[in-house]
Amino acid sequence: MKKFIAKVLFFLGFFLLLIIKLSDYFIERKIDYFTFDQYKKIDKNIDIAIFGSSHAYATYDPRILEVKTGLTAFNYGSALQNTNTTEFLIKNIINENSLKLIVVDIFSESIKEIIPENNFNRNFQVNVLDNYGFSLNKIRTFKNIGEPKIINTIPLFRNHSKWKTLFTNKDYSLSEDVDYYNGFHTSFAYDEKIWKKHEAGLKKNKYKDNIRKSLNDKEKAGLKKLLTIAKTKNIPILFVCSPFFQEIRGKQTISYQKLIKDFLVENKADYIDFNEYWESLKLNKWHFVDPDHLNSKGALKVSSLLADYILKNYINVIRKEVKKVSKNNRYLIINNRNESGNIKKIEIKDSTINNKLYVERVYFYKVFSNRYEILIEGKKNELKTLNTCLEYKTQKGGVNSSVNIVKKCKWLHGYLEYENNNYLTYQVDLDLKKIKDFKIFIGPNKDKLLINIPEFTNELY
Repeated sequence: MKKFIAKVLFFLGFFLLLIIKLSDYFIERKIDYFTFDQYKKIDKNIDIAIFGSSHAYATYDPRILEVKTGLTAFNYGSALQNTNTTEFLIKNIINENSLKLIVVDIFSESIKEIIPENNFNRNFQVNVLDNYGFSLNKIRTFKNIGEPKIINTIPLFRNHSKWKTLFTNKDYSLSEDVDYYNGFHTSFAYDEKIWKKHEAGLKKNKYKDNIRKSLNDKEKAGLKKLLTIAKTKNIPILFVCSPFFQEIRGKQTISYQKLIKDFLVENKADYIDFNEYWESLKLNKWHFVDPDHLNSKGALKVSSLLADYILKNYINVIRKEVKKVSKNNRYLIINNRNESGNIKKIEIKDSTINNKLYVERVYFYKVFSNRYEILIEGKKNELKTLNTCLEYKTQKGGVNSSVNIVKKCKWLHGYLEYENNNYLTYQVDLDLKKIKDFKIFIGPNKDKLLINIPEFTNELY
């Protein structure tokens, strides 16, 4: 009998292990999967963890927080992230890191209850939860987002009907128009087409001007849970609200945010609404991708203000000098202005180029994996837009195989203002081990700047 029971337990254990392993292949490869994969590859030494909806991931740039505070940061924001998902993530991230500060962006959509019929909202939560293993915390979170069936916490069972799509689709590919670093991601510049589409969608909401009178018990409970976790773990928690175009969002969202603020203040929570700093930050349409989300230029402004607030109000968690900040941090590279093994820096000493293109320096460096960034530094109030091209040769097969010349061109807009200079930048995916004769062209044909980068060091790979 004992042998039989042992065999049954062994079989069940093996079957469970097989299900868990197979479930990895049934996780939808979206931006949440990509960010989780990036998180897995870094050292688990995160000091500042940022949570919230798309408002969070498009606003709070870890690079600025790292450079200004000397603390490492990661942005765990995800589309329509509900407070139940935020609670789940915070618990997991706390267990893997020695957090010194939790930052949570709270938006009206974040605290609303997800009813069983709301598959649209729930699917965004599931895309995040799928990246984590089976646990009681995960089962509890699925129940809180309107999914009572335990079996649906396992991607294999929930997504088995999508097997053909999941197995034929490649891994998620990050667009080269996206500015990405440690979970933070947004567009580099304002996009009129995206703006109009998003604005039209918001205006269709017939309830957008209905004033909300109070938060319900479940909404309050969601906020209280986050406060309780932070208090239990003795980690400071800062609630924030990213700026958005309130007049387009409507009175419902404005009243909701007021109720959230009142509740947090009543519970002695630290809270910043960055909409209150609109004028001092000098925000306008060109700092946004759409009425809800900042672009890189706007995120730089708000992240700088957030970093200053942290330095002033959380001095006990701040180091005196940068110790763990990634060497691939854009703003650290600007501050240091040094060339090293992982950074190619080109000083432009041609007065014609300086005076006509306003370009003074060009940096080329690795962001992560095969993702690289070209950063062009120029005169403040002068460098605002440029045409750029990358050209390189690739060769497949042996010595006698044909050589392919690849050319990628892009107009750069949405300049960044930082440390009394203007910067134009974009990210590109390259396999440096497979290319040669790498060149960067900047500017119009008549006054074009040609930069040859003949070889790469191992640190750049």
